[in-house]
Amino acid sequence: MEESDQLTAEDREAAQSLKEDFRYSDLLPPRDSSINGRHSSLSQKFDEKTCFYSLCYDTSKKRSWGWLCCIWPGFEFKSTNHYLMYQVTVWMMIACLISVILPMIIYTFVDVIINTEVVVDSPNAPNYAMWKTNTKGTGLDKAKITMDLFYFEVQNPQEILFARARPMVVEKGPYSYDEYYNRFDIEWSDDGDTKNLTAMEHKLQQELTALDDTIESTRLIPKRVRDALHAEIVQTNQSVTQFFDYMFTFLNQSSVPEVLFKQLMCNSPSGVSPFWKTGPSPAWFGWLNDPILLQVQSIIDRLQNSSAASSFNVTLNGTIPWTSAVPGPTVNWTSEAEVRRRKNRDTFKTGKKNSRQVGLYENYQNMTAVWNCIHPSRNQNSGTYQEGKEFPACAHFQRDWTDAEAKAHGYVQPFGSAFANRVEGSDCTLFGRPMTSKKVQLFLSDIYRSAFAIHTEDVSWYHGIPLRRYGIQYIDMLNASMNPNNAQYFTLGPMGLLNLTQALNLPCFASFPHFYMGDSRLVAAVGGMNPVQDIHQTVVDIEPQTGALVRAHKRLQVNYQIDSYPIPQMSSEFYTFGEQICYNVSDIVTTLIDAGVLTPGNITAYQCDTLLQSSFFQCLATPSNWQVENDRIFFPYGWVHEYVELPESEATSWNNSLFLADRVANAIRLWSLVAAGLLLAVLLTLAYLEWSQQTTKLFLEKAAHSQRQAAADAPSAAVVDEMAPAAMMMMKDEDVQSTAPLIPRV
Repeated sequence: MEESDQLTAEDREAAQSLKEDFRYSDLLPPRDSSINGRHSSLSQKFDEKTCFYSLCYDTSKKRSWGWLCCIWPGFEFKSTNHYLMYQVTVWMMIACLISVILPMIIYTFVDVIINTEVVVDSPNAPNYAMWKTNTKGTGLDKAKITMDLFYFEVQNPQEILFARARPMVVEKGPYSYDEYYNRFDIEWSDDGDTKNLTAMEHKLQQELTALDDTIESTRLIPKRVRDALHAEIVQTNQSVTQFFDYMFTFLNQSSVPEVLFKQLMCNSPSGVSPFWKTGPSPAWFGWLNDPILLQVQSIIDRLQNSSAASSFNVTLNGTIPWTSAVPGPTVNWTSEAEVRRRKNRDTFKTGKKNSRQVGLYENYQNMTAVWNCIHPSRNQNSGTYQEGKEFPACAHFQRDWTDAEAKAHGYVQPFGSAFANRVEGSDCTLFGRPMTSKKVQLFLSDIYRSAFAIHTEDVSWYHGIPLRRYGIQYIDMLNASMNPNNAQYFTLGPMGLLNLTQALNLPCFASFPHFYMGDSRLVAAVGGMNPVQDIHQTVVDIEPQTGALVRAHKRLQVNYQIDSYPIPQMSSEFYTFGEQICYNVSDIVTTLIDAGVLTPGNITAYQCDTLLQSSFFQCLATPSNWQVENDRIFFPYGWVHEYVELPESEATSWNNSLFLADRVANAIRLWSLVAAGLLLAVLLTLAYLEWSQQTTKLFLEKAAHSQRQAAADAPSAAVVDEMAPAAMMMMKDEDVQSTAPLIPRV
């Protein structure tokens, strides 16, 4: 026992010595060249059941195999540890495949479902009914659209016009409306990839909103009437001037259209002023039978009468186009027939062939470039239009018209280049999917242009559903001096204003409410402005997977440019002198009647108003030399806030279907990868244990083999004892010889 124990200790000591010099190459079975390339017995033992690099063992041919062979009959695992390593490896690979393949299958299935829900390519589409209308009473008004109107009431109109005072305004509102849409006359083409339709939006007053207020706001009728009078009545200038010359020298020094224009304003409810009072609805949607324009219509009617024209020695060529209707910033459509008469059809992509094209414009009112109707009376179809009861409208635009033909039909292009007038982008109700881009292009029909919205932040909806928020990019709000590319939009004034003068034939400018994102001088020029980002910016929140518009705040302010403008004004002394003449003539007539020269029954008693039109002189004497601060003000008229958000029930439905599938797919991916990671850790642990066991076993066997080999090759102890003295003498001689040269010589 003692000898065995001593041998075991020596074996372990030899193994420790070998372990210090161990290399992985020592594990490879060395070939013995003396045995014709065959392995030694120790090598063969390594190559069968103990080889670290193979998991299983061929019981029939006594061969070692790799990792996957053990699934075949006739093989067995070399150890339980190897079996576990094999099982862990297989399940780890399965987990990795599941983390990739199964979520892809789920995502593909969800993608098909989303396309089915989003793409409206026929009346059989699941969401066709809701896309077609949200009209009240249909049960389809899940997406409630609200429109709030705000107006700026002028507090100091006289001081603004005659004392160059800073305008002071007070915001009034909101005046709220529910907005409903209806799409009709729908046609499908290109296998459902394109739809052609007519759309209308109807605004219905909310019952709890007080809409009987009157607002003193800005009126831009003066410039419109003055321009029209100058164009249409200037031909009567000579005759009318001759008529007044013998009575009023003043008229020789004034423009007849401007004098008539002032007379018309005097007869209007608001007098000679660009400010007027009206109700919230007509102020934004327009009105019929305007008092001033009706007076102009009366003059035109008389001029078009042959006897009246002949009395003025005027020959009229045809009918003078005119209307007493005043359009507003927005149209409130009231019937499908009205929409068909005044509006052409739009064409959109459905996204059936390319999901990124959902909701993109192909044509806007049959146009690929924007043209706006500013002279509807020039080409009005009298058979479908009743003056005083309807708004006039231009003939429907035709794409084969030349530019000259379009202008002849009353159309103009709003901006100065083909790029600026392009029709591109979404109509802001549907977006392509998936929505992951930094920018999205919109076509904003309210301002007649395409623009880019830029991703600003990510926000959340009900149930934590993530949304991407887009807002108008800052570069589009710069003027031409700061961004030369904006010169094509005629942005030559302060920053923050979009020039719509050419588009509307009025000095009109669009901006964000309270001049948010505008030049600070715009804010300072009008008292009552207080821009705040959260309540004055325009944003759209889009669910990126579906491209659905979930929430939107569209805010737009209308502003008018008011310049210092002198309107002819008589001196008050001249007006007093005219009244004296009037009374003198009246006295003469009365005297003649009393003297029997005139018969009272044959002549009506003259009154000042009928004899010398004293009201006319009174109007001309009314102060009208408008002198505004800095000779120009961009005056805020009002602003609109259109708001829509899908209801919480829609979010709940999405959360329990679409996003549930997402959560399942993400959970499968996560936990499959977690399982694969844990299995990898187990595999590495098993591999380390296997490596440690095999290494220790090889060390011990090699140490024992070395001991046995050393014992077999060693000489007997007696021989060693006899040779020891001679060996010691030889070693001493070698030492002397090796050290002798190092001894210095004397």
